Amino acid sequence: MDAYPDSTLFSNRGVTNATHTDAKMQTAMEHLQRLVVLKGERGGCHEFREQAPYYLKGIPRSARTKVALMEASSLAEMMRILTQFQEQTATYLASHAVK
Repeated sequence: MDAYPDSTLFSNRGVTNATHTDAKMQTAMEHLQRLVVLKGERGGCHEFREQAPYYLKGIPRSARTKVALMEASSLAEMMRILTQFQEQTATYLASHAVK
């Protein structure tokens, strides 16, 4: 039995596809927004820094994004970083798709 029931989420080289990455980034942004509502901007952003690496794990070229998120201090800044990373990753994965 396959460890991943929907094996279309992964390419032959183990790189996630754009759809999977978009879903992870949407979930991360929703998680961040809910933390800010629950704990306030300072507390929510601080707690999200602990969770962000799990959302970015396995996505190519995510190291700089992790560092940027660790240095960000506001919801707007973190959302901008995640949105920019999502757009750049979609472009990268589209140009490096396994055929």
